[in-house]
Amino acid sequence: GGDWARGKQVFTGQQAVCSACHQMRGEGGVIGPDLSNLVHRDYASVLKDILEPSAAINPDRIAYEISLQAGGSAVGILLEDTPQQLVVGDVAGAKRTIPRGDVVAMKALPISLMPAGLWQNLSDQQQRDLMTYLLTEPPGAPVR
Repeated sequence: GGDWARGKQVFTGQQAVCSACHQMRGEGGVIGPDLSNLVHRDYASVLKDILEPSAAINPDRIAYEISLQAGGSAVGILLEDTPQQLVVGDVAGAKRTIPRGDVVAMKALPISLMPAGLWQNLSDQQQRDLMTYLLTEPPGAPVR
């Protein structure tokens, strides 16, 4: 019951901000998992991932709290982890480089960086449009 093109607008728009962290068909951020394969999943499981982002966390996207020598901390996904530095992606989709010498401790977090409640901020029509975008191929795409 949704519209694919409007769903793409919801995905990339400022209200849901999905594309700040997630990539879909080569477009978007790299903080969260790539969602391009959702066309192969069912509606209920995708909806559960949206409603309960911490219920099943992708092992490649575990969030960390990183305590810093100067005080304070950084929270995000490790995008790069080398002996010299960490590159951390935060909930807004921004990347931060932290020299390894500034790190005091790192702790894996038991929750997803994806904020809960994003679904509830969308109208019923926006929800239908977003799910249509996530779960179906673009109009005119070859059938797989």
